Amino acid sequence: MADLGAEKPKDTYQQILTLESNQISGSLKKVQDGAGADTSLELSTNVAKVDGNLEVTGTSTLTGAVNVQGTSDFDGNVNMDGTLTLSTIPTEDTSETTALVIDANGLVKRNEIQTIASLGVLLPPTLVMRADVSGGFALIDTYQVPNAKNILNTSTNRSYEIDALNQLSMSVVNSEGKVTVASSGVVRLDINLILNVTSSSGNTDIEVILRTDDDLGNTTDHQEINRTHISNNTKTAIGFSYFMHMTEGHKVYYAVKASSGNANLLADSTFTVTKLTIE
Repeated sequence: MADLGAEKPKDTYQQILTLESNQISGSLKKVQDGAGADTSLELSTNVAKVDGNLEVTGTSTLTGAVNVQGTSDFDGNVNMDGTLTLSTIPTEDTSETTALVIDANGLVKRNEIQTIASLGVLLPPTLVMRADVSGGFALIDTYQVPNAKNILNTSTNRSYEIDALNQLSMSVVNSEGKVTVASSGVVRLDINLILNVTSSSGNTDIEVILRTDDDLGNTTDHQEINRTHISNNTKTAIGFSYFMHMTEGHKVYYAVKASSGNANLLADSTFTVTKLTIE
């Protein structure tokens, strides 16, 4: 504002702000210029009101409740130490798969909910990897990683993808069957192997091991199962479940061997990876 000290009132009164009537009171009154033109500001002894847009440069500290009516746009950070309360319950949306969540640090983030909208149920991302034994898969005395059949949800003998939504991916034919997680979280691993024992010498010992590879290719063994004394000319099943936390980009898989005797892995064998949490 210009210095009015050397100016005459008749030349500068329009620059002076005043109330629309009388002195300030408990009722809101328009703030006007010296010519009686209204500004967007209204004042009382305990309320300030802006009729229009309010622009603030710098940090605004609000003490007490904050009531927001209408649309509010925030281009910067909004930090709240108190409780956020909605005056009305938002409309329910049963088809939207994106939700806002609050992490352990109090930050609001987006979460993609895994759903099948037509059923109205929540399903975790799941890959059912069926072993590809089309060329035969005879167990030997060292660990082998079976190949995986391609994903085709309409087939009775292929691998399946259930609401994976880019959370899980796997290697397919001509590559060892390994499942990669896209984000860190807890997974459930289900191994269900069907074998045909062909040893003519009596008993056969089968070993199954659960492994992960990190993004540098380092291998970690997590669980080893041994099925002993399987008779000749019998089909046998080896199955177990395992829960673990996996890190983004790591691969999980199983390997199998016959430490004694002979057996073949059959096509009905499956390895199921279910992503229980997404971080």
